[in-house]
Amino acid sequence: MDIAVATRGTQSLALLLGNEQGVFTIQASYDSGISNPPLTLIAADFDHDGRSEIAVTYENTDDIDIFISHDTGTFTFDNSYTVGALPQYAAVGDFNNDKQPDIVVTNMWDGTISILLGNSNGSFATQVVYSSDWYPIFVVVSDINKDNMLDIIIASRTADRINVFLGYGNGTFRDPMKYATGSMPYYLSVGDFNNDTYLDIVTSNSNSNDMSILLGHGNGSFSNQVRYPTGSLPQSILVDDFNNDQRLDIVVANTNNDDISVFLGNGNGSFQAQNKYPTGTSPVSLAIGDVDNDTQLDIIVANSGSNDISVLLGFGDGTFKNQSRYSTDSQPNSIIIGDLNNDKFLDIIVAHSVNSSISVLNGYGNGMFTSRTTYSTSAGALSSVFADFNNDKRMDIAVICSGVSKVDVLFGSISQSFVKQTTLRTGNGSRPRSLVTGDFNNDNYTDIVVANSGTNSIGLFLGYGNISFTNQTASTLGYSPWSIASGHLNNDALLDIVVADYYNGSISVLVASVNTSFAQQQVLLTGVESKPYAIVTADFNNDNSQDIIVANYGSNTISLFLGYSNGSFSSRIKIPNGYGTNPFYIVVGDFNNDSKLDFAAINESTDNLKVFLQTC
Repeated sequence: MDIAVATRGTQSLALLLGNEQGVFTIQASYDSGISNPPLTLIAADFDHDGRSEIAVTYENTDDIDIFISHDTGTFTFDNSYTVGALPQYAAVGDFNNDKQPDIVVTNMWDGTISILLGNSNGSFATQVVYSSDWYPIFVVVSDINKDNMLDIIIASRTADRINVFLGYGNGTFRDPMKYATGSMPYYLSVGDFNNDTYLDIVTSNSNSNDMSILLGHGNGSFSNQVRYPTGSLPQSILVDDFNNDQRLDIVVANTNNDDISVFLGNGNGSFQAQNKYPTGTSPVSLAIGDVDNDTQLDIIVANSGSNDISVLLGFGDGTFKNQSRYSTDSQPNSIIIGDLNNDKFLDIIVAHSVNSSISVLNGYGNGMFTSRTTYSTSAGALSSVFADFNNDKRMDIAVICSGVSKVDVLFGSISQSFVKQTTLRTGNGSRPRSLVTGDFNNDNYTDIVVANSGTNSIGLFLGYGNISFTNQTASTLGYSPWSIASGHLNNDALLDIVVADYYNGSISVLVASVNTSFAQQQVLLTGVESKPYAIVTADFNNDNSQDIIVANYGSNTISLFLGYSNGSFSSRIKIPNGYGTNPFYIVVGDFNNDSKLDFAAINESTDNLKVFLQTC
């Protein structure tokens, strides 16, 4: 159970997260755009996603704001691990079959790779080093020889070839097998290009401005390369099916041309001529995923020269929309995507090699992203990978800090914040004071009814189940409706409404009809100058009929009206609350576990809460 709080003095909303042990942590505050003190709030699941949203009214406004609580996620530095000289890229996999993610890192200056075996608490063993060709750059992990043990493939920039390390499944690897590529291979990717169930390899060759296709034999060996021209200085290269034809396609970033090339696959290991799409300046890194939840693959590009990322949304036929761009910190060098905050939307991690940081941009699931959140690293962040390293069901990040030969590990944790989703208009001068939610038209969607103190009316907003609502339908009633509650007052399966009329010294009972209108059934008096402030419905006498209880601010009393199950009620039962207390809120519950409902009154002038236990 969590708690949302409307704070009048600071004009903000706060969220306290519970730990199921009665302890709460202040998690988030929202004050952006709140120009008036929040007055009341209510929680409900308006979009049927299993998470509560909140609706808020404010003093001296004619609006209701709907907020969603969004887990943006946050990351905290845990530890650094030493690897080889000038590490470049990393990949994650379970190399020793212990169900813990391990890390492999390429070390450019000493021609090695480092294996860091992971422990269940998120820590890693000291590196184990394997020699490779000189200047290893990019690395991928996959089961190349179909033995259910992960293997490692690296691109060696100066040797003009790839190295394949076959794994034994216990965290160790064979000496590498080596295969020729074009000049200065930088990135590589794997996939089955000819539909023979064996994994193949593609490399981007930065000096010869082409890509190499090496078809696999399924035993860890590969055919001689076949090369296709790309743009100038190709770097990042990825594989996926962009046109939904069950054949793998390729996308490559052309750094000197400020564009990307898409090669549609023929399914036999060959590819069609490239189609190019503009990006920002100097694209260097790519990621693929469905960022707008339309089931079509999109492409995200890190632009090192223009300090931003490009998002190209896919049409599903192998073509893409024009780019949308989002700012990053200086010189984004690497980009990866995944669901970092468990909201089922893809997020972006960008590594910056200049200012020693990574940026996280949370996705909204519609192809758009939040502004970046920046996390510092030990040194220039060349690249990153993510996995749940410490088994807490949150994604963590490992960052390659090239200048200090370290891998930084940042643990992920929950970080809730409020995001304003929509605003409902209640009419000029309406001054909404109180809200109640429920399914008032029995369509299984949550609706809102508001008490408009300025126009002496209640307003009904019918929900569509997606945090959008109809325009208000207003009904006029007493003088200055202050508080509102709902319940099945006449036991007919339709929700009815009760309203406290502050300046009338009364409450109005409104019974619902099948056309979602409300008829005033009865006016119940709460006393002269009583100023009824808060109202609640509950069954206090266990007769299966809803009763009404009211806190009277002006007369320092509580009024109880017992229900007759037909929408009518008994005369007032007056309960003294104490001189000068000014009760303004009521809470109902069985506080002593005797199967009888009790209530508590919150008192403004005496700054206390008074509990009333039912004795009969």
